[in-house]
Amino acid sequence: MGRNGCRSVMGVIGFLQGDGRFGILEILKNVAPGVVIDLAEPWVRRLPGWALGYCLLGLAAAVARTTTEFVVVAMLGSRAEIYLFPMAKLVPNLVAGFLSGFTTFLSFARSIALCRAGRILGGS
Repeated sequence: MGRNGCRSVMGVIGFLQGDGRFGILEILKNVAPGVVIDLAEPWVRRLPGWALGYCLLGLAAAVARTTTEFVVVAMLGSRAEIYLFPMAKLVPNLVAGFLSGFTTFLSFARSIALCRAGRILGGS
């Protein structure tokens, strides 16, 4: 679970630097997408290499992050107006999460091509 550990560190550093509105609960917002990706990894590895699969994984991670924001607001017992802040970021988060799948797919395809050509990992 190296990715999730990295996300946790990013959450702690963000909290220490004053990033976010929810204090220590801001760490949950960074951990949730990592948990989703860690849990989905065995399923994604079995799929053929197609961009839509990575797009759906990115969308799931974005849903986890956005859901965490709504849960934190609910846990704090905030008034109804406060739900507008996570709602304003809902569509951009989901679109960015979906589009990240294309970037991931192209990055992996390029890395695999370079490995096969012997340009990465000390090939001759």
